Amino acid sequence: MAEAEPTLEALRAEIDAIDENLHRQIMHRAEVALRIGALKNSDGGEPGLMRPSREAEVLRRLIARHEGAFPRAVIVRLWREIMGAVLRMQGPFSLAVYAPEGAAGYWDLARDHFGSLTPASAHDSAQQVLGQLASGAASVGVLPLPGSNDAQPWWPMLLGHDAKRPRVVARLPFGSGETVRGSPLEALAVAPISVEPTGRDRTLIVVEATAPMSRSALAAKINAADFETAVIQSWHSPSDPAVWLHLVDVEGHVGEEDAKLARLATRIGKSLRHIRLVGGYAVPFSAAELASSQKG
Repeated sequence: MAEAEPTLEALRAEIDAIDENLHRQIMHRAEVALRIGALKNSDGGEPGLMRPSREAEVLRRLIARHEGAFPRAVIVRLWREIMGAVLRMQGPFSLAVYAPEGAAGYWDLARDHFGSLTPASAHDSAQQVLGQLASGAASVGVLPLPGSNDAQPWWPMLLGHDAKRPRVVARLPFGSGETVRGSPLEALAVAPISVEPTGRDRTLIVVEATAPMSRSALAAKINAADFETAVIQSWHSPSDPAVWLHLVDVEGHVGEEDAKLARLATRIGKSLRHIRLVGGYAVPFSAAELASSQKG
């Protein structure tokens, strides 16, 4: 005898049971997060300290195992909201966002990535955002992706030797940016924390030189030093005409002692003043990675 089809009431009861289980697991996750925060405190660490690399690894693992019709982009959005809430539970956590008039999309990127209830302040300039980080008024800054036509780029302000200076730590959006006003739009998150490898990363390097050098010439030297796929932004400040700065985005995680940095220094030669690491980020999901709803 064929089994009867479940009734609407039975299916709704099943959904209710699933919702209660999900809620139970979220509460359990929150309890574990608080225990992690307590351990950070006992070790003398900052309780609200975020780890963008860990967040990226969690999301990649979830998307890799995801199957069924539920959109992968929504999975990323849900977990980003949970991660933002966890950071707020573990300690003070707030944002300073570049959001002048006519650039509301950066506010959307910040909210989508760090959680809709995370305290945030809007600022008219990158200098103001970095000032909030320097004063301790904000934990993370969200700034525009550097462009070749920037009249006054912000990334030279990351140079310095202070261990607590801001570094680039993430690229936004990590998932889908379809909800962002003015999309497609990208940003970088900066914070005074270290950058850890995830297996799929990019690193930002600033080359300081005392002589002009074309981007094509620098790209050739970068490739000869065994770096892969460089994107370069250059800046020659009128206030310091003796120095040329080049922001280089290279594939992979690069540490201070990486032998490729020494090879690059040799390739550039006498005109080199400094090579400085100014951060990096886990490579965000591509549209193709989020488009498929079935496990591959």
